[in-house]
Amino acid sequence: MKPLARAALLLGALPASLAAAQAPTLSHLVPAGIQPGQTVDVLFQGKDLVGPTGLWSTLPVESELTPGIEGNGTKADNVTYRLTLPPDVPPQVAGIRLATGKGVSNVRLILVDDLPAQTKAGNNKSIETAQAVSLPMAIDGHCDGESSDLYKFSAAAGQRVSVEVFARRLGSPLDPAIRLLDAEGRELEYSDDEPSTGADGRFVHTFETAGDYFVEIRDVRYQGGGAHRYRLRFGDFPLVTVPYPLAIQKGTTANVQLVGPSVELPSPVSVSVPADYADARMSVAASYGPGQGSSWVDVVVSDVVEQLEAEPNDTAEQSTKVNLAGALDGRLDAAGDDDYYEFAAKKGQRFVFSGQARSAGSPCDLFMRLYNADGGVVAQAEDNGNQEGSINYTFPADGVYRLRVEETNRRGGPDMVYRVRIEPYQPGFDLVAEAEKVDAPQNGVFVVKVIANRRDYGGPITLSVEGAGEGCSLSSNVIPESKPETTMHVTLGPSLTAGQIGTVKIIGQAKVGEVDFRDEASTLAALRGSLSGLPFPPTALDGTLGLGVGPVFPRYFALTAPEPNVSLASAGAKAAVKVALSRSHGFKDQVTVSADGLPAGVTATPVAIEKDKGEAALELAAAGAIPPGKHTIKLIGSASFQNQPQTFVLETVTIDGPPVAVAFAPAGPVPVGGTQKGTLTFAGDVSPVAAAANYAGGVTRGAEGPRAGALPGFEADNRAVEFSGIDKSPGDDRLTADLPTSSTGDYSLEMWVYNTRDLSQPNSPGISGYLFSRPGTPSAANAQPGDHVGIGGVESSPRDKLFFYDGTTLVPGRTTLALNTWHHVAVVRSGDQVRVYLDGDVANPEIQATVPKSYATNQVVLGTRADGFAPFKGRLDEVAFFDAALAPEQVQAHHAAAKAESPVRDVILKDKPLAYWRLDETEGQVAASVAPAHKRLVKLAWKNLPAGLSAPGEIVLVDGQPQAEIQLAAADSAAPGKQQNVVVAGTTHAAGGNFTAESPAIALEVNKP
Repeated sequence: MKPLARAALLLGALPASLAAAQAPTLSHLVPAGIQPGQTVDVLFQGKDLVGPTGLWSTLPVESELTPGIEGNGTKADNVTYRLTLPPDVPPQVAGIRLATGKGVSNVRLILVDDLPAQTKAGNNKSIETAQAVSLPMAIDGHCDGESSDLYKFSAAAGQRVSVEVFARRLGSPLDPAIRLLDAEGRELEYSDDEPSTGADGRFVHTFETAGDYFVEIRDVRYQGGGAHRYRLRFGDFPLVTVPYPLAIQKGTTANVQLVGPSVELPSPVSVSVPADYADARMSVAASYGPGQGSSWVDVVVSDVVEQLEAEPNDTAEQSTKVNLAGALDGRLDAAGDDDYYEFAAKKGQRFVFSGQARSAGSPCDLFMRLYNADGGVVAQAEDNGNQEGSINYTFPADGVYRLRVEETNRRGGPDMVYRVRIEPYQPGFDLVAEAEKVDAPQNGVFVVKVIANRRDYGGPITLSVEGAGEGCSLSSNVIPESKPETTMHVTLGPSLTAGQIGTVKIIGQAKVGEVDFRDEASTLAALRGSLSGLPFPPTALDGTLGLGVGPVFPRYFALTAPEPNVSLASAGAKAAVKVALSRSHGFKDQVTVSADGLPAGVTATPVAIEKDKGEAALELAAAGAIPPGKHTIKLIGSASFQNQPQTFVLETVTIDGPPVAVAFAPAGPVPVGGTQKGTLTFAGDVSPVAAAANYAGGVTRGAEGPRAGALPGFEADNRAVEFSGIDKSPGDDRLTADLPTSSTGDYSLEMWVYNTRDLSQPNSPGISGYLFSRPGTPSAANAQPGDHVGIGGVESSPRDKLFFYDGTTLVPGRTTLALNTWHHVAVVRSGDQVRVYLDGDVANPEIQATVPKSYATNQVVLGTRADGFAPFKGRLDEVAFFDAALAPEQVQAHHAAAKAESPVRDVILKDKPLAYWRLDETEGQVAASVAPAHKRLVKLAWKNLPAGLSAPGEIVLVDGQPQAEIQLAAADSAAPGKQQNVVVAGTTHAAGGNFTAESPAIALEVNKP
């Protein structure tokens, strides 16, 4: 076991919820005293005492739950601890608290008493039933209402017996009166509200005759109950009241007289106070000898020079000469006594004279006057309730001044001791904490109101806390300028765990003039309330708040987003996220929802889910274009319940920004008649685009394709697509692909063709059908521009032969295609040169022509012409598109692979096609390309481009590159100048369709060369 000198002993298990947790409350202790060097079982009584985890005390006491008591620690109204006190602990009144897993108790007072003790037996309400006591002894008991307790003891003739009661001094509500009675009930002594003990009583009596005697104790108001506790002490001990002098300076030794009524002590005792003594008081014990009990006084431990009065100083002329700073110690020996002190002061000096008497145990009710050299009263003060008198005075001139000290009621005696502290006036403040203990959940918050009594300082006061755990945090911890108070919230540090017990101090700091002023908050007012109005609780307790740590506060709300994804893909877009709230543990208050981690350019206005409501919508807005991509944001719900703030972070909400963003930066001005480079920079999804084709509804999938056997380069179950050759509905006869390639660049297209249209049949079409079409832009001169490849029909000269058509010129092939036979067809475009190869015969192209390019799109159509004219009847398979002109040997190798053991697929992919559709799907609308994607087409549209300037209409990004260099050209007619707000819009495939991103506006300058 460890000592509990301002520390904690932790025991026991902890509960799991604080929703209905109650911190323990102590009503009293039995016994209310403990002997130095002894071990005693102390019964703590109160409520909510289940699961005790430890004790805290101002004493260096060792503690453990008393073993052998059935159910000890499991009862709500009591628990017993075994306490052991070292033998060198002096008599005193000390504080003690008990903790459970739910918090810490109020403070109770316990007496360090060298008397043996017993408890009240019960039926002792009359002389006949009085409880017998063997002296010396202490009795722990309580007074019932409208009755008295009587105790009987025997005394010899000439025996001296001291009797005193501790009740109010232990924080009991009992206001005791004690009487000494003889066997016939005659009153020999009576004590009530003895001046030095406050509301308690005491007396000493020397018996003339031997016999049995009785001590009666009751409440003066005849009130009572289990909490009206007392500890009644019998023995032969001096009833010391107060030391003289009241104070001893640290690091010094003083001869101290222990004075009180009927005290018969020898010469003063020598008391030394170490320079590093930490406490504000030092206990000095007094006894007549061992075994009869002791009493004690508390000496004030001072950090200033203590100046004793020098008698006689009853008149101004006899004043004791003192220095202005320090403290004065004196005594009013006789009724009507006055003490004068004389000192010199300078003009403008301001000093405070603070009296101290009753707070240190003296019965003296102090009264002070300040005089000038002429004998005129310049200031006076008198005792004011629990706050003893003071004078705050600014000296108007250099000179001699005198302080007169007297007892308000003109009483006198050896115990009428006082002290006056004299210190320079310091603007600042005195802090008061309106609590003597606080409780908080683990990692939770306690709240305490702190009041500042200001002295000529109106600025802010910053509060800090000691003892709340490393990493604790504070809020509302500044008392604002000119304000008297704040309610501070303290979040415990993570090092403090449930069931732990400790103490905290509150410190206020401010820059007052040139002084760094500091003050610890007093808890005296709260202690008085907790201790039945005890005016002067033990000084060791002042400023120290008990701290209890309960279990982690339960989560009392949670957030969800039923639709967690919203889009802000366009500039200026707005969206709302619906937030749903679930509550628990009786929480009904407002929850504020805010957003964190928003992408640049997005704002969110916090929204409140009002009391008793279950949802709200958080509005999001994009002022302009936001960064591209999907952005995960956090929605943070904040609330407070029973002073416990809590947040809930929802991390499932996403914002879809634009899939891609573009910016343009010219390298410099564009010269008239010249060119200038510029850089397009892309962000977001610039990954290569897979060149998928789309099946129209009339295309049949799963037909037999070119297969192993005749063509061993294909799988034995290779599949193809089949076209009916008839438009059942508009556009249902084709495959269409938008390719990530230049609209006007060179290309090659290979495919396997299986023609099933028998032109010998009646009503055969004039053109058997188009296999491939890459359209251009229609004009009056050419209604069907582009590259179109088909098979001739009954009305065309290339019957059953391939032909090439550009909308104006038809170029026929040489070879009649065999029906129901697979043929390999390759179309190669290189500049104005067009070659069509059939079945790998590259030495003799089927079609060879010089035809200017008239296509202007990246779209290709398979199975019909782009306008739907002349749909093909038959099958297509293994379609490969290259964005370059293939060499004849490449075409030959691709065809030859079909007749070899090597898979055709591998041979074609080796030459890096832009798209390779094997057309082996059996369902769905998409023909997948097996060629690795490596390009992306971006079409460009320019806004506010200066007149006479031209810029490219498209670019191709290769392998995910985020930048592309372009060239601007200025005609000779371009006018020099600067054009503002030039914007380029880039349209590319994204998010399942085409998306257009606009660049930030720039200024573009045209200048003379």
